[in-house]
Amino acid sequence: EFLLIAADEGELSPRLNDLYKGDTVYVGQQPSGFMTLAEIPAEMTDLWLLSTGSAIGPFLAILDEQETEQRFENVVLVHAVRNKAELVYQQKIQQQMARYQGRLKYVAIVSREICDGALTGRVPEHLLDGSLVEAAQIPLKTDSSFFYICGNPAMVKDTSNALVELGYRKHLRRKAGNFNSENYW
Repeated sequence: EFLLIAADEGELSPRLNDLYKGDTVYVGQQPSGFMTLAEIPAEMTDLWLLSTGSAIGPFLAILDEQETEQRFENVVLVHAVRNKAELVYQQKIQQQMARYQGRLKYVAIVSREICDGALTGRVPEHLLDGSLVEAAQIPLKTDSSFFYICGNPAMVKDTSNALVELGYRKHLRRKAGNFNSENYW
């Protein structure tokens, strides 16, 4: 399943948007890149998945993995969108929360309207002022919290800067850290 917003000037989404049920799409067998469970240092027990818009898609796939459920004590899924209508996959998220039996927390952030049950604003500001931690009810710990950041490039950059300000390090294969990111366009 793909979650996408077709961008007319994009190289991939217009092609995917033109597909019909039954069309063939090649998907590689082996995931690769830097946003996989294998990239997370073994000592990390809390996983924070920070997304905007359609970038929640890869995180839903990570939540589907049995390894995620077994490996982490706590998982926090953050989905930041402009409007309440963009808070997609609510039923699937509720099913995952039940599956994780209280170890999965979901925090919605809506930036352009007030929405009951959601924070208002942007991810980096909520990290810096502590309201994201308060909403998730999971403390941040430099020795055991790991963050994947995926979505709007401005959010990725600003959130990465906020994490550095809070004392976290970017994860590199040659030097373990606390966060990694993927720009979603």
